[in-house]
Amino acid sequence: MNSKNEPLVSVVVPVYNGDKYLELCLESILNQTYKNWECIINNNCSTDNTLEVANRFAKNDSRFQVYSNEIFVKMVDNWNLGCSKINPNSKYLKVVGADDWLFPESLEKMIEIMEKNPSVGVCSSYRLNDRRVDLSGLDIWDGNVYDGKKLLYRHLTKKIDISGSNTTVLLSVNHLKKLPKYPLVFDPNTYHQDTELVYELMNISDVGFVFQVLTYTRRHEDAHTTTEGMRFKTLFQLKEKILWEYQYIDPELTKMYKDTRLEYAYFMLSRKLKGDIKTINWHKTYIVRKFKPGEYILGAIFHNDLSQMIKKVNTKVLNQFETHN
Repeated sequence: MNSKNEPLVSVVVPVYNGDKYLELCLESILNQTYKNWECIINNNCSTDNTLEVANRFAKNDSRFQVYSNEIFVKMVDNWNLGCSKINPNSKYLKVVGADDWLFPESLEKMIEIMEKNPSVGVCSSYRLNDRRVDLSGLDIWDGNVYDGKKLLYRHLTKKIDISGSNTTVLLSVNHLKKLPKYPLVFDPNTYHQDTELVYELMNISDVGFVFQVLTYTRRHEDAHTTTEGMRFKTLFQLKEKILWEYQYIDPELTKMYKDTRLEYAYFMLSRKLKGDIKTINWHKTYIVRKFKPGEYILGAIFHNDLSQMIKKVNTKVLNQFETHN
């Protein structure tokens, strides 16, 4: 790519008390082979040495810009505040977790695909997820560009997952502008905002993919997905929400949505019976469609442990029968 024609990409690093890993993160941005970038570091009232680390990079390279919130805000609000400060001429946006980092060719390889294919609204790649490589479900022989709606269907039916996290993907600003909530990038009223944003873009654009490990996602006990996501089983909320929104794509998704509702209802009922008030209150904060008494009853009938065991046995028997025939 000719450096004179390189489009501007904005890399946003929202951070709160991230001095332990921030230097590695910013160093990885500094070492990108692609040079026409700006990095917005949005400091959310950190009480450690985050600001000191960020200012050191800004002092040495003007492409780093440091902002500090006057008051502490929620995580997603900090993401949006960082995104609101990008250059108006930026063509691409990447939000990077302060404890993650990018491999040197990350921006270059993704922008190369997106520049050749303006229909691509989001680009992903293989990812080093802690100690293992994932997001590897696509076939390299199918090329680097995919129909977004078809890929969304494969995501929703659990045949593939290439969405990763914020750090994983590069977003087209032109396609972000087509979303109803823009100039907000992330919906502050939902929980799995990064995944939902990728699905929104899949629904209106093509998807690019680089068959190369380009990003690293750190997993540690202080990570948000560990402390809250795992504790409250938040994926129930995500699955119910996205299947409701996209069930029109295929009748199979409508069937999956109905089954998911019952499974979710049974999960909530089991939490109530165990007196798990914190989990119940978390889900009440985000769920839009309240459960009816009949859903609790049907959920208990079809999703209790015995029913699930019988279902697995039946599936295994049917698979063996089909194999022998």
